[in-house]
Amino acid sequence: MLRIKSALRTAALVATCALGTLALAPPASAAPPATPLEQCMTAAPQQTDQPWLCIGGTLILPKSDGSDSGPEGGRFETRQIAPNTRAAADYPDDSELDTWCENAGICYATKDNYNGLVKGNAGYGNQNGAIGAFDIVLRTNLNGASARWKGTFFWEYGPELTFNSTTVECKKALKWLPDSSCGAETVDGPNGNGAFAISQADPVDEGPWLQGNKLTDAAEYYSIVEGYFTPAGYSEYALGVLEGNRFDCFGPTSNCLMRR
Repeated sequence: MLRIKSALRTAALVATCALGTLALAPPASAAPPATPLEQCMTAAPQQTDQPWLCIGGTLILPKSDGSDSGPEGGRFETRQIAPNTRAAADYPDDSELDTWCENAGICYATKDNYNGLVKGNAGYGNQNGAIGAFDIVLRTNLNGASARWKGTFFWEYGPELTFNSTTVECKKALKWLPDSSCGAETVDGPNGNGAFAISQADPVDEGPWLQGNKLTDAAEYYSIVEGYFTPAGYSEYALGVLEGNRFDCFGPTSNCLMRR
């Protein structure tokens, strides 16, 4: 009997030590949550059998009926897969643009009343899955009663990308009608055709500052980036709309100001 009690006490002590060890062991680290872009790129092949583009958590597809009506020309159908837009507290230096806001879908930032930027993390693929990814940064600078824009594109991974007819278009926001155009420029300047390429060997393309028209109407304004791109070895994709910073203008003799 004494031997049995001793054995039971020994077993209890071993179990207590084992439980103590388990209690002291650090918990396994959880995988970081998927970014809005990663969520969109994972879901996209189950959403469509067409070639697809994600900007942040937004899945962008050409309209199946080919129609061209609706806001921003209406060439695209959008599906929100994950929340993606946030206002950033920090304003990045030019050297930080590629790495800034990598874990959010789309980030907006304002430096002051006259300068702002937006970054969209983009990825594309087809029914078989993801093919590649790139970033778009659009800077806005207000100058009196007009605005200037500069577009920068960063290759992330995948084949070489050739862009074509890539434009920055000024838009006047209207309440009851489709937003109207207030001028457009190709991202490589007034004498360009919006064509450029980015790849692993040459991963960045930065266009010049594009001077917009004088904005004589007191109204809310913004800009959009759109165009086309072709991954090497694949067919052409439509570059869906990325919207720039919004700002207010107050007539031909007043300064436009960023919305903050």
